[in-house]
Amino acid sequence: MDKVPDNVWVVVDEAYAQFADHLSLANFIRYIGKKRVMVVRTFSKFYGLAGARLGYVLSDPEAIQAYDTVTEPFNTNRTAIAGAAAAMQFDKAEIDKTRKKILGDREGLVESLGLLGFTVAPSQANFVFAKLPDGAPDATQVVDDLMKQGVIIRDCTPWGYPHHIRVTVGTHKELEFFLSKLTAVLSH
Repeated sequence: MDKVPDNVWVVVDEAYAQFADHLSLANFIRYIGKKRVMVVRTFSKFYGLAGARLGYVLSDPEAIQAYDTVTEPFNTNRTAIAGAAAAMQFDKAEIDKTRKKILGDREGLVESLGLLGFTVAPSQANFVFAKLPDGAPDATQVVDDLMKQGVIIRDCTPWGYPHHIRVTVGTHKELEFFLSKLTAVLSH
């Protein structure tokens, strides 16, 4: 940040910050008031309010005031605000417990995919990006076969990765179901 010119805005998307290894997560909030920094956060990921489309910006008061001049008035509905208010009431112990469970399940998913021959990219989110094993069908075929069995994952072909999938960390039961169906798909 020290090398960023003073006239340049740095906008930091921290949508997945709660899933990150905090040792690798830079603290950009400390630059607010010293540099042109906006930290953008959301209730969509960790708090599970994706449909609410609700987030917030942390920055200096002048930047927030300027931001307010270009946003739509009444751009958030009451249900979304109520959901966010409820999420803000979670106690730290419950948040830490949930985070620890998700990170543990992510580690388990990475390990299980590795045992199936996948190459899994390091993840700091609530999903993993994985290359299918050598000799496996392409991602589109795997995703289609899983869809027929009630499993929805992301085909990364449209992003230029025809042999990669993206899998969200679900509940333990969902991950077991996914892995059993994936194993069956890969064995055909």
